[in-house]
Amino acid sequence: MSNAANETDENGTPNSVVGWSCVRVCAVHTLFTEQSLQVRLVPSLISPDGVSIASGRLTSPHFPHSPYSHNNSCSTRLLAAPSHRIFIVFKTFQLERGRYIARLLARPRWTFDRSWLDHKRRSVQLLSGSSGRQNCVYDSLTIFANNSSPPVGLSFCGDWLPPSVLSDRNELLLELTTDASVAGSGYELSYYSVSSVSSSSSSQIFELAPSRERSGALTSIGYPGTYPASALMRATIIPPIGLRCVAVALRADFGGDCRERDGRFPARSAFSPLDSVSRAYSVPDFDSLDWDPWPCSVDTPLKLSIPAENQLIVEFRSDSDSENDGSGFRMTWDCEDTQSVQL
Repeated sequence: MSNAANETDENGTPNSVVGWSCVRVCAVHTLFTEQSLQVRLVPSLISPDGVSIASGRLTSPHFPHSPYSHNNSCSTRLLAAPSHRIFIVFKTFQLERGRYIARLLARPRWTFDRSWLDHKRRSVQLLSGSSGRQNCVYDSLTIFANNSSPPVGLSFCGDWLPPSVLSDRNELLLELTTDASVAGSGYELSYYSVSSVSSSSSSQIFELAPSRERSGALTSIGYPGTYPASALMRATIIPPIGLRCVAVALRADFGGDCRERDGRFPARSAFSPLDSVSRAYSVPDFDSLDWDPWPCSVDTPLKLSIPAENQLIVEFRSDSDSENDGSGFRMTWDCEDTQSVQL
């Protein structure tokens, strides 16, 4: 994230927030005093190349160079434009394990069965706000993304990736809380501003703001689980200047023979040329693109090398029958300097 000073009041609070903004407040508490250090980072609404920031990459403090700090409380508030929502997708996640898992791992090694643990993990309701907090009593990341009053968050810990989260409104809050011992590497996530509209065909369209990050993650909405019915999700990855990017579809499951009645597959991707001068994003003629359909199931990573001066567009379309749904898809991307690639 880039940092810049916005107009603030005497308390340091932005007077007005237009479009997309992110506010992070971290307080580091010592064990012996009640003093705390607060740092507020307010990224500019305009990036250095003049493009509005409506997507990006967010990490825990010190990631990936060192573990996060002990006895730390760090809150990050994401605010999108009115009528928009916020979609977050985790790329990596490693916090101190929760109480339930710690008890399991405390058993003698010869009694430990990983497959049994995986089954227990699914049965423990970590996605429930109350159950998650009961488990994640050491270090935790809590996500507040709904309209409930009082706010109810989902708490996560350990090293399993949290599910992707779509906020109910244009605001999302993340709270990282750590204790005095054992620290993981932290987390890395991608965030997107999402415009959601209903089309004339009674389907819902989720348009994700294009991402210009050198690394990130993308999933279907609701991954890994039920995705919205009768919906079209569209995402765009724009490589930063001078970088060559490779995206990899790690997993995809669209349920059995997923082809629609017209023979189309629900997921597809295409490359579209960028303006070599302005590199500004413009909506292409989607019907004219050379689309590559994805198979109904991807267990072996599917590599997508983005050509120079091109953007990658990914579409996922669901039908009205939720009975034949799979878990959706997950992909990541990373970019390298073109000169280092040539060497």
